[in-house]
Amino acid sequence: MFKLTNIKVEGLPGFEENLVLDCNPNTTVLIGPNGSGKTTTLSVIDTLFSFLNKGVFDESNVSILTWIKWNTAVLSFSSDSPFPVPGDAPQELGSTFSRVTISVTNQNDTLRVTRIETEHGMLELNPNNIYLESSKLTELQNTLVDLQNRMNARVQTIKDLKRSNPNHASLAGQQQDLDKIRKDIGQIESSIVMRG
Repeated sequence: MFKLTNIKVEGLPGFEENLVLDCNPNTTVLIGPNGSGKTTTLSVIDTLFSFLNKGVFDESNVSILTWIKWNTAVLSFSSDSPFPVPGDAPQELGSTFSRVTISVTNQNDTLRVTRIETEHGMLELNPNNIYLESSKLTELQNTLVDLQNRMNARVQTIKDLKRSNPNHASLAGQQQDLDKIRKDIGQIESSIVMRG
């Protein structure tokens, strides 16, 4: 069974800094003076758990009292034994995990999961795409940066050639190389971004 180990809420009115709560396995009660944020803290946790218990990572409209507005929440969970990942879940999360961190944004009373991270990898979600962050992504991003640098250099070479001699013999070859680099960039960008 997963247990909440930490919650961090950003942009919560009444809190000068982020609300950060480390949960001890023996924690059952929040104690504090009136106005210290006990009810607000529990209300945010209740809203987040109600949202996450749906098991759907699509946007969800929620009715939140005006005094419980916040921007981002990050919840960390852990389990004593590995939890099997459903078969349709992305491979980047691993086949089992014992730690998971979930980030949720709240925009205009609409909650949306923006990140799921396990000890094996991370997914960043936006309304249209899933970005995979893993060693493969790092490799693809490095290749993409290299190609973009090559493209910029090729563009400059073509400009220089056109300026000095518009009929230069190597101009067509330079343009073909540039077109191939642009095609390679497009293929890598489509590999990095998987349409959801």
